[in-house]
Amino acid sequence: MIKKVLIIITVILLVLPNKSLALRPISAKHTDEILALWRKEEMVKKRNFMDFLKKVLGGRQQGRLPDSIYAGIDVRKVLILHFNPLMGIGDQIMPMRLPNLIEEKFPGAEIYIAAKYPFIYSGRNVLDLTQFVPEGSFLNPLDPQAPYVQNLASCINANDFDVLYDIDGHKALHELINAPLIIDGVRFRRDNKWDSIPFNVDLSDIELTSNWYDIVKLGLRIYGLDTKRGYLPRWEVSIKAESKARSVLSKNDIFMDRPIIFINSNSARAGRELDTSDWIDFLEFLQQKEFPFKDYYFVITQGINGRHYTSTKAIADKLKLIYDAIGQRCAYEPLLPRVTFEELAGIISLCSRVITVDSSIGHLAPALQIPALVIFPAWTLSQDYISPLAIGMDIDEKIPGRPLFMIKRFLEFISSQTDEIVKKHTIDITFAQAA
Repeated sequence: MIKKVLIIITVILLVLPNKSLALRPISAKHTDEILALWRKEEMVKKRNFMDFLKKVLGGRQQGRLPDSIYAGIDVRKVLILHFNPLMGIGDQIMPMRLPNLIEEKFPGAEIYIAAKYPFIYSGRNVLDLTQFVPEGSFLNPLDPQAPYVQNLASCINANDFDVLYDIDGHKALHELINAPLIIDGVRFRRDNKWDSIPFNVDLSDIELTSNWYDIVKLGLRIYGLDTKRGYLPRWEVSIKAESKARSVLSKNDIFMDRPIIFINSNSARAGRELDTSDWIDFLEFLQQKEFPFKDYYFVITQGINGRHYTSTKAIADKLKLIYDAIGQRCAYEPLLPRVTFEELAGIISLCSRVITVDSSIGHLAPALQIPALVIFPAWTLSQDYISPLAIGMDIDEKIPGRPLFMIKRFLEFISSQTDEIVKKHTIDITFAQAA
């Protein structure tokens, strides 16, 4: 992902450097300077780096994007390469609009996807390259001499793709691929010759922020795709997944007669989770604030692999005690069974609100157009990762009283008109907020 960002940033620095809008090739010296500055600033100082970019651009954000790199190529079959092994599920959700934008640009083209998590692209053509990759292999950068890399290239070449979009920058693999056009950030290859993309990028509607979603939007624009009608990920739940989700909820005696609030306390990275005690205290404080639990279903997921079962069951048991204490015997089971990620998407699509730690759920819920409150540890930069359709909340894990702070933001979140932001919300949730 860092390499992709560097490529995009290099393009930004070359866009409209003067009023003449002259096109300039990317020099190795210039790229080295950008790389050096990036390393100096490091990820945690990304905002300073973006401020630097704004100064370089001088505020001039105009230009146009001709289709010269596609000229003369009959685009009938396309491959999107997106399988960096360091990538999380949320990282792969962020650019999932790419196939739709390619379809708009090249109607009728067959689109294939080689992804680390192919289930994200359910219903699409998936080229399974993971079968060739040894366990634990570091795929970026690739060693062109490695046997498995040769097998990857052979599999791709056997499918006769016209265009290859490489999201992760597998440069060594490019030299082994026969596609007429390969697009890798600011570089492209036609007729076995590499060159820098010879066009300016229209930045008139792009914010130069350090948010990954803005960076994705810029990357899609660099590919020559029209993002003005939408660039955010949009997850379409299959009929099968929705049917399974309704079945799971009904078996837990959860029906659609009241709003469902989905809790996710799990993350693939333990440093992004809260203590189980924080969640239990959070629910106790909600009870003290006389939150109308009886008007809602609270459900909690134990994750896909079930490794968080103990902590999530403790939270679910606390919910049951709260319903019993308020005289509303908990007639449903808050703890959801283990499901696939697609089925989890189906369940979330039926919910009214999501509260989650920093995980793929924080990207999935907005992609489903469900309002999400995402809790970030204080050491992360929430505005750098959060979807424009979600609300971020920073929590300092070293300071006592975190659950009380969560209460305030949660009550604001529940009572807010976030449906106006996501353009879809079937149940209007209102209640008298406790003082």
